[in-house]
Amino acid sequence: MRTVPDRPAPTPAAAGEAAPAGTTDDLEAFQPQPAVALHHQIKEDLFLHLRSGRWPPGYELPTEESLCRHYGVSRGTLRRAIGDLVTEGYIERHRGRGSFVSRPKLESGVVSTYKRFRVVGPPLDPGGRVLACRRVRAVKDVASMLDLAAGASIWRLERVRFTQAMPVSLQTSFIPVDLCPDLARHDLVTRHLIDVLRDEYGVNLTSAVE
Repeated sequence: MRTVPDRPAPTPAAAGEAAPAGTTDDLEAFQPQPAVALHHQIKEDLFLHLRSGRWPPGYELPTEESLCRHYGVSRGTLRRAIGDLVTEGYIERHRGRGSFVSRPKLESGVVSTYKRFRVVGPPLDPGGRVLACRRVRAVKDVASMLDLAAGASIWRLERVRFTQAMPVSLQTSFIPVDLCPDLARHDLVTRHLIDVLRDEYGVNLTSAVE
């Protein structure tokens, strides 16, 4: 486990001011480990600083040049590591300005829809605002994901999902009609879909892929 020396955290820029440029002085010597992709190790090392509070929201990351020197890698490897953090919402890139620590966001995902499979962040509230729940014929791609024949009858459930009463996602679910013939008559506004499937139809979720 890598520990971080106790240094005062940089002060984020005030609204309308340019964030102070970061330096690699805050980073410990990097010791790459075998058998783990280098860009992933760099991503995790940077993530430690993002989550520890040492680099607060709005803080400008050190330049690519200085980070490449620190980690002893090419720009391509570094950009892949930072790109992963951008995709996950922890870093924002601004052309001509640099990369900055993102403001805090609610974290949630497909797996965290289900209380028992929560991975990170606050879970989605049960149910949601139902926009549509109708029987349709599965198109080829959807049928393939559900291991059904194209044209099979499925439910298409569209809902706005909430976290702590705040709308956070528009979710579309596809469920084979054979599993739950009268799904539309059940309460999908205040209950988790997984609970309806389990309690009303005996369908238990055993795994999830996000």
